Amino acid sequence: VPNLVIGRPPHVNFDAYKVSATFIYFIQEKYSESKLKELFTAIGEYQDLSLSIFHVFHIESRKLEDQWNKYIQEAP
Repeated sequence: VPNLVIGRPPHVNFDAYKVSATFIYFIQEKYSESKLKELFTAIGEYQDLSLSIFHVFHIESRKLEDQWNKYIQEAP
């Protein structure tokens, strides 16, 4: 298999995992774990993050992002 990578893949930004984890914790704490599951389901259904956010949370994606940024800034 020519594209098989053993070990650490080249040019990978592992900070993305930390950032995405903060988003998951934010959704679970502010909304609920069930809303997080709804969001993942909506993303699979709509294939559009902004539309999925609106469908699940009834707010624009920018507002959710603002809430998330505030959550990060207030974290200990």
